[in-house]
Amino acid sequence: MFKMKLKSMFNVKPKMVLSLSLLTLSSVSLSGCSSTDYINQEEVSQIKTAAVVIYSVPQEIVADNRDATQIDRDKSQNFEDMNFLSIAGNLVGGATKKVTDFLDSESDVKKNISGTEAADIALPQFISEMRKLKGWSFKTPTDVASNSEYQALSAELLQDQDIKLERSSTRIAKAPTNYVEIGLPYNHTATVDYYENPQFKLWAEKTANALDVDAIIVMNDTGFATDGQSFFSGANCYTKSAFHFAMFNKKGEKIVDTRSAFEESTIIPQQGCVDGAFLKSDYINALKQHGKDQAKVIVEKLNTIKS
Repeated sequence: MFKMKLKSMFNVKPKMVLSLSLLTLSSVSLSGCSSTDYINQEEVSQIKTAAVVIYSVPQEIVADNRDATQIDRDKSQNFEDMNFLSIAGNLVGGATKKVTDFLDSESDVKKNISGTEAADIALPQFISEMRKLKGWSFKTPTDVASNSEYQALSAELLQDQDIKLERSSTRIAKAPTNYVEIGLPYNHTATVDYYENPQFKLWAEKTANALDVDAIIVMNDTGFATDGQSFFSGANCYTKSAFHFAMFNKKGEKIVDTRSAFEESTIIPQQGCVDGAFLKSDYINALKQHGKDQAKVIVEKLNTIKS
């Protein structure tokens, strides 16, 4: 049982539970769109070095209870309109959580996470995990962003009329600091038309050579959001993902084109969860885990695609 103090019957601010969570690991469920899967196994088998050169995410990472593969637009989060009883149900927690305290406001809740911040945190973890799982040597995000040729080539690409049109017809995207972004596909099932754009292929070729890597990676995470488990499942927060993944070689040729997703990331130890939103003390570790889980599901996917 727990106790609540209501300051007023009609003017109640949501109160948040800080809770201690046991370390629990959840399996990452894998999904993907087999109809779009393409891989050139011969080319991929020769890769020794790689760089992620596009890593696009939504403008803000917010709580969203839709399946990651169904998210097709940005969803704002309005804590003032939340149902207090719903919040209380999420806050109480399940068998793995012990209620310890209430706060008088939601000031410790990370309601909206900047897409740029999320990308800056998740991408290095994705690269680190890919390095372990695939054995490829990767350029760091700093290596990519600080490369003058990458910046010049990207600035030139954004002036292409077809690319401008592509950006104007997609969701607004955010990217890691000083990374190029060409918008976010409308949803997980949408095609990424610029893959076939001649100027993009030329950009891919020149960028791979400028960075001196065997292949470059392009990722677009249309389903990046947070969510929370039910009361009976533990009431923990987690992230979700639904992303396009493509690779191009030094000739600008596409050698991988696929999609993958997970609906519940590996659960991290956390102090609480408010209607699908992490506490400020927990969200950074959650974003790090997001990048790691992306690597795990895409490596599993790559291992299952037939040439």
